[in-house]
Amino acid sequence: MLTFPPLGWLLFVGSPFALYFSGWYPATLEDTWLHQLMHLHFLLVGCLFFWPLIGLDPIPGRLPHPLRFLLVFSSLPIHAI
Repeated sequence: MLTFPPLGWLLFVGSPFALYFSGWYPATLEDTWLHQLMHLHFLLVGCLFFWPLIGLDPIPGRLPHPLRFLLVFSSLPIHAI
């Protein structure tokens, strides 16, 4: 379930918005442990997003290459905001 590409896309795109447009970001600037957890969260979400797209390991339900490209391309403008 975690390797389902739309779920990884949703976490990859939604996490920055949930962090930066809520009270969590100021809290991570004040607390070292929360700041480290934020970095760990972004690392894990990035791995969940990119592993089904470019990983070499066989996983069930792998998308064809054009859909993988579409997922990556659709996340670019959102991260540019």
